[in-house]
Amino acid sequence: MRRLVCSFVGLGLFAQAPEARARGGGGELWFAADVHGQWLRRLPMLESEAVETDTRAVPKGEHVVPGALALLGVQVAFGFTVDDRIVLPLSGASVGTSIGSYRRVRTSVDGSIAELHPWTTSHWTLLLPGLGVRGKDRRLQWQVLVRPGVGWTAMGGQVAAAGQAAELSATASTFTLRAEGELCRRLDPVSRVCLFAGPTLYEHGWLNGGLAGLRWEGGP
Repeated sequence: MRRLVCSFVGLGLFAQAPEARARGGGGELWFAADVHGQWLRRLPMLESEAVETDTRAVPKGEHVVPGALALLGVQVAFGFTVDDRIVLPLSGASVGTSIGSYRRVRTSVDGSIAELHPWTTSHWTLLLPGLGVRGKDRRLQWQVLVRPGVGWTAMGGQVAAAGQAAELSATASTFTLRAEGELCRRLDPVSRVCLFAGPTLYEHGWLNGGLAGLRWEGGP
C-alpha cells in the first residue's frame, strides 16, 4: 500500500511539472550571442612591455592616447531566469577590434621615440554575474540588466632604438560595469531576436562610453 501511495504522489508531481513550467515558475537557463558596436569616450593610460633590440633594452613605459575609439565586437553569455521575471546573468565574454581611421600617436620610452597605432586596438571583456528584470507582452519581451566584468585593452606600435625599429605592445586592464536595455521579438517559444543598447557605467572612468547591437537569445 505504501508503494502504491508513493507511486500516485510521484505521478501527480510529474503531471504538475509541465503546468508549472508553462506558468513560468522555477528557473531556466538561457544563452545569448550578439554583434555590437562599442564606443570608448576616452582611452586609458597604456603600459608598454619592455623591448630588447640588438643595441639596447627599452624598459616598460606609460603612454597617454588622446581621443575616443570605436570598436566592433561579438559577445556570448549565459544565465538563469527565476519565475520568468528575475534575470541572473552568470558569465560571458566579448572581444572587439577598432574600426575607423586614426592617426599615429607619437610618444617615447626612456628617451627612445615611439608611436602607438590605435587602429590595431583589441578589446576583451570577461563578464561576471549580474542582475536584471524582464517582462513579456505576447511576442514582445523587454529586459534591463546591470552586470560587472573585467576588461583588457591592447594596442600595437613601434619603438626606435639606435636606428632600429622594434614592435611595441601596450596594454591596460580595468573593472567594468555595464547597464543595458533590451527589446526582443520572439521567433518561437524558445528563441528571440533583440535590439539592445546601454551606457558603460564604469570602464577606465565613469560613464566612459556605451554599446549597442543585435542579439539572438535561446531559452524561456
